[in-house]
Amino acid sequence: MVSRITTPKQSDAERLKNIIERKLQPMIMRNRTRQDLQQKFMDMVEEYNLGAYNAEELFRRLEEFIHELNVEDKRTVKEGLTEEELAIFDLLLEDVTLSDKERTKVKAIAKMLISNMQDALVIDWRKKQRTKAKIKNLIEEVLDELPEAYDDDLWPKACSEVFMHVYEKYPGQGQSVYVH
Repeated sequence: MVSRITTPKQSDAERLKNIIERKLQPMIMRNRTRQDLQQKFMDMVEEYNLGAYNAEELFRRLEEFIHELNVEDKRTVKEGLTEEELAIFDLLLEDVTLSDKERTKVKAIAKMLISNMQDALVIDWRKKQRTKAKIKNLIEEVLDELPEAYDDDLWPKACSEVFMHVYEKYPGQGQSVYVH
């Protein structure tokens, strides 16, 4: 009996699209620097919808994209960081070019921040000015250790970005987007 290789159909591509959407949303929720992946996915679907390529080509591109998502999903292991630490690390790397030694230092700072922050994130911390200020000060103290590449323009931006990340992702009462 001869087996036939079938070409992917629109329904196969649709199934892959749904798998990607289910995988991509939590990844972006945990780490906003992954929004470029969301944009790439949306562009791919839009190009298909505009007739730039057929269902078979869309299927091939979606398969490649799933591979890219899997690589990104495993980056925590590669970087030696938790998902929480990786989100901070990625935020700190956004606008700066660092040497390997400096990157290693920034990883250590991301780990230290997550570790030090756990006790400070009390119930309703976002509602009280004093506890918000305490978190902001903690972030600034830890980020004071950043390499010299974080100059007078970059350091305040990094502090602000990290604080906003913490504010959005850690509502309090031991809750966060990282707790399942």
